[in-house]
Amino acid sequence: MGDTGSLVCGFILSALLIRLIEVVPFPNAPILAMSIVFVPIVDTLRITFIRIINGRSPFSSDKNHIHHKLLFAGINPIAIVGILSLVNFSTFLLFWWMSAEDVNINLLVFGIMTSLFILSCHFLKEKKNMKEDVAV
Repeated sequence: MGDTGSLVCGFILSALLIRLIEVVPFPNAPILAMSIVFVPIVDTLRITFIRIINGRSPFSSDKNHIHHKLLFAGINPIAIVGILSLVNFSTFLLFWWMSAEDVNINLLVFGIMTSLFILSCHFLKEKKNMKEDVAV
């Protein structure tokens, strides 16, 4: 899948999430929709923040995304897909289960989960010479 395919997939997913927010009858629908795309949202925010802190354009490319960090830590690509899918799915299930809770509690839990995800990305250890061995 190239740039066009991924952009079309993102557009369709965004339209479906907006529709979900309109249809679901509880006030936590936006948080539930964000939990469906938890990993991409948090990874994009993390990367943008890191690039700005380092004085680079947020639109420049690098190998600092979570899937690159997991790959450089020596995890195989199929396991990376499984790990990130499990994180995303468990986040969705948690917020589906918490859908009757107060919006402020959901926002607090979402913030805590985001912080934990970012911290876990920060503390991933890279295997020596992994960047040269892996052509990404």
